[in-house]
Amino acid sequence: MKHAAAAAFVGRADELAWLERALLDDETPVVFVHGIAGIGKSALLHALSARLAARGAEIIELDGREIEPIERGFLGALAIDADLDGVMRTLDARDSIVVLLVDERDALRLLEGWLRRRFVPAMPARVRLVLAGRSAPSSAWTAAPGWDAIVRTLHVGPLGSADADALLARDSLAPATRARLGALANGHPLALKLASAAIAARPDLPLDEIESRHVVAELTRRFLADVDDPIARAAVEAASVLRRVTRPLLAQMLGEEHADTAVSALRALPFVESGPDGLVLHQTVRSAVERSMRALDPARHLELRKRAWAHLRAEIHAAPRARSWRLTADTLYLVERPEIREAFFPTDEHALTMDAALLSDHDAIVAIARAHLRDDEVAMLDAWWARVPDAFHVARDEEGRIVGFYVLAFAERVDPALSQLDPVLARWLAHLREAPIPAGRPALFNRVMVDAQRGEAPSSSRAAYWLDAKRTYVERLDLARIYVAAHSLDVLPVLSKLDFRYLAGLTVPLERAHVHTFTLDFGEGVLAWLSRLVDAQYEQPAPRFVIDRDACELVVDGSRARLTRLELGVLRYLEDRGSAVVSRQELIEGVWGQAYSGSNVVDAVIRTLRKKLGPHADAIETVTGFGYRLRGR
Repeated sequence: MKHAAAAAFVGRADELAWLERALLDDETPVVFVHGIAGIGKSALLHALSARLAARGAEIIELDGREIEPIERGFLGALAIDADLDGVMRTLDARDSIVVLLVDERDALRLLEGWLRRRFVPAMPARVRLVLAGRSAPSSAWTAAPGWDAIVRTLHVGPLGSADADALLARDSLAPATRARLGALANGHPLALKLASAAIAARPDLPLDEIESRHVVAELTRRFLADVDDPIARAAVEAASVLRRVTRPLLAQMLGEEHADTAVSALRALPFVESGPDGLVLHQTVRSAVERSMRALDPARHLELRKRAWAHLRAEIHAAPRARSWRLTADTLYLVERPEIREAFFPTDEHALTMDAALLSDHDAIVAIARAHLRDDEVAMLDAWWARVPDAFHVARDEEGRIVGFYVLAFAERVDPALSQLDPVLARWLAHLREAPIPAGRPALFNRVMVDAQRGEAPSSSRAAYWLDAKRTYVERLDLARIYVAAHSLDVLPVLSKLDFRYLAGLTVPLERAHVHTFTLDFGEGVLAWLSRLVDAQYEQPAPRFVIDRDACELVVDGSRARLTRLELGVLRYLEDRGSAVVSRQELIEGVWGQAYSGSNVVDAVIRTLRKKLGPHADAIETVTGFGYRLRGR
C-alpha cells in the first residue's frame, strides 16, 4: 500500500526537495514535519522514502500508532534486538545513511521526552530522525543551547491549485467539476479525495451548500449517505468506534455472514489504511463519523461499542504478553474518560511540555513548592529530591519556563529511610505491609502535584500531569497499586470514577492542613483495570436525579430544588426525547414557543440547570454542533 501511495503522489515538489536537502546534504539530525489532519503528511513521507532510497539511504519506516510508547517499544519497532547502546552501534555499522521516518508522531507523545533526552543524543552521525504529526515541536526541542542547530521544522500546508487539479484529474473528472471541487476543498488532499468519491456516487451533489470549515465532516456524511451498499456503510460506522478493526471484530459487530464483504468494502475506500494489526479509518473521517453517529443514533453507537468490547474482552483473556500493548491500546480507545484516553490518543495540541526534571530545575521547583506548601512539606520534598531525584517531573510552557511539577516514583526505588522524614510515605509503607501486593509486581507513589499559579487546585497543568503519569502505567502493565496524596478531598469525585478509594486511615494531620491518601488497586494489571472501566460504562446506570413534574422540583440525591417554568420545560423536553439530541432551535420553538433567531437564552437555562444538578451536572450533555441531550436516564 505504501508503494502505491508513493506512485500516486502528486505535487509537493518544494517540500520534497527541502527535506532531501536537509537530511542528506545539510546532514540535519532531526526534522519535524507537521500539519493538520488529512493534509498529506503520510503521503509526503512515503514519497520521501522512495526519493531518499534512490540516493542510497537506508530507510526505516515506523508508524507511531503501532508502537508501544515506552523505550522498549520504540527500540523493538526498529527490529534490532538490543538496548539503546546496542541499537546505536548496529545503526552506526551500516554502510549508508539511515533515515528513521516516524509517522503519526502524536501517538508517541508520552515518549518524546525520552527521544529528546536519550535517543537523539545517542544517534550516530549517519542517522537521521524524521517525526511527522499534527503539532509543531515543543520549545523543549529548541530551547536548550545548541539544539536549534540540529532540529529543523517543515510545515505542510494545502496543495496549490495546479497540484489539487492534478490529483482530481486522476479520477477522470471533467475540468469544470475539478474546479468546483478544488475551490471547495481549498487544497486539502483528504477533502479532495472525499469530494471526488462523493461526486462519483452522486454527480448532482449540491456542493455549494457545504461550509469550508466543515468540509471533511460534511463530505464524509454525504459520501456515506450515497453509498448504496448497507454493509459498506455499516462497516465504516463500525470502524469509526474503534482504534482498528479486523475481520473477527467486524464479524462480531456486523455478523459473520457480512464480515468478508465489510473487509472488502473498507479496503476499497480512499480514507482507509491497512496496517499490521487491522484496518484503520483516517482520523478525521473516523471522528466525523463517530461524532455524527453518537449524536444522531446513540443507541447504534453504544451497541457497536458493546459488541466490539465483547470480542476484545474475550481476546484479552487469551492473549499472550506479546499482544498486551495492542489490546491495551484497543481498550484505551473504548474508555470514555478523557483523563485517560487523551494521554494515548490526543485530539489536540498541548501547550505544556512534560519532562523529567533536570538538576538545574531544583530552585524553580522549590520556589513553586514554597508558594503553595507548608515549610515542613517543602523540607520533605527536598529530602525526596536528595534521595529520589528521578521521581520529579516538570511542566514547561512554550518559553521553556517551569509552570508546575509532580513527584511519582516506583515504591521499589524509594529509600525506606526517607519515611523518617516524610510521615505520608511512612503511612504508605505501613499500608503496603498490612495489605501486601503480589510479589514481583510494582506499586507507585504519587507524592504531590503542584501548579505554579493554582497550587493543587484544578488547572490545565494538573490535567497534563495526570496524562503524563499514564506513561508510567504503560511502562509497567503489571502495576499492582498506586498511592496518591492530596490536601483536599475535592479530587475524590474525579478519582472515584477511575476506581480510586479514599483511605481515611492513612490521613496525615498537619498543623493547619491534612494530607489525604487515595489508592487504586489494578487487580491483575493495567489492562484488567481498564477492562473494569469499560465494563462499568455498559452497566445500566441507576437514576441520578428525579424530575418531579407535578411539584415543579428537581430531586437530586434526596434534596429538592425549585425549578422555574423554563427550567422544567427544558428538562421535560429533553427527558421526553430519551437519548436523542435536541437542537437549540427545537428547544426555543418547543419550550419558549418562539421562532428561533440565534438567541442564547437556552444556554443560560442549561447553566442554571447544571448548577442545580450539582454533582450530576454532566447529565445534561452538550453535543457540539448538534445540541443537548440527557444521558444516564
